[in-house]
Amino acid sequence: MSSGSYPLTASELVLLKGEHFAKRAPRGNVDLLHTGAKVSAAELGQRMVAVAFLACERVGTVRLEVRPKRAFFGLRTVDTLYAEPGDGSYAWPTPSIEGSLRSLAVEWAEDKAQNEIANIVHTLLREDSPDPWHALIERVKSDLAARGLLRTAEQRTLRVFDPIRYHLPETTASLAARQSETSLQEILDECQRTRPPVWKLLLTGLDKAASQRTERLTNTDTD
Repeated sequence: MSSGSYPLTASELVLLKGEHFAKRAPRGNVDLLHTGAKVSAAELGQRMVAVAFLACERVGTVRLEVRPKRAFFGLRTVDTLYAEPGDGSYAWPTPSIEGSLRSLAVEWAEDKAQNEIANIVHTLLREDSPDPWHALIERVKSDLAARGLLRTAEQRTLRVFDPIRYHLPETTASLAARQSETSLQEILDECQRTRPPVWKLLLTGLDKAASQRTERLTNTDTD
């Protein structure tokens, strides 16, 4: 899967094959583009970002590395996962999650070597939101539309701010069909099977970043 011959990144393929990577939750679901199904936005968003990091590692734009970090006021150390910047010669499609990760790793590495996964994903999520994973998924759809891979249409409602609806054209559906969901799942499974500390810390970092980006309701908000 190269950016030159295949315009969909691994994270975008996970989005377009979402029913294979996430299940419907009691709440916090997102509509899939190619079916009428709904799946958990949190589960799907986590898998999208996880596979993006691992796909970047495969082509050398980042390197995932577990290192000790001082915690608890320096009294002890804890294992932490860092994304070290790698070779910048591989050109991911832009805008995309994969296209952003190396530059974010460089930015945080230059800031007192704070390029741990949680910090990078915190920046990737951009802003606080009631549902940061849902917001990220909508942004990925916007990225695909910017590259001509999704169509957009405004909903006509009585609300002042109408959400944009995204539609999957047949050409993009055909591109996605050429890449098996099994190969994508293997990227995730291989990390979980062969590098369990990396997998565990990757998920921990994703959870931490999303938690920090989640807006909390206050008493003022509910009045």
